[in-house]
Amino acid sequence: MKVKGKKLPVTLFEVVDPGKREAVRRTWGRFSEARSLYYKGEWKSATALLKQLVDKESWDGPAKALYERCAYFVEQAPETWDGSYEMKSK
Repeated sequence: MKVKGKKLPVTLFEVVDPGKREAVRRTWGRFSEARSLYYKGEWKSATALLKQLVDKESWDGPAKALYERCAYFVEQAPETWDGSYEMKSK
């Protein structure tokens, strides 16, 4: 992800509530697969996988955010794609 006003992407980390640790482990494989599709620019496939995940695991904020971003890219793909999303606001 590129923070507004910056040219280089930054790495984001998810802080996991200890009470949701097992749920995150259970969904990690599907999320990782969808994220790989996202990085490749295969947003339609990523959207389908993330939709299933979000429908089943409504608490998963990162999956929701990635789903919304992929759905947006299906409709309005970026002109150039380097695998990082550029934030438009802070």
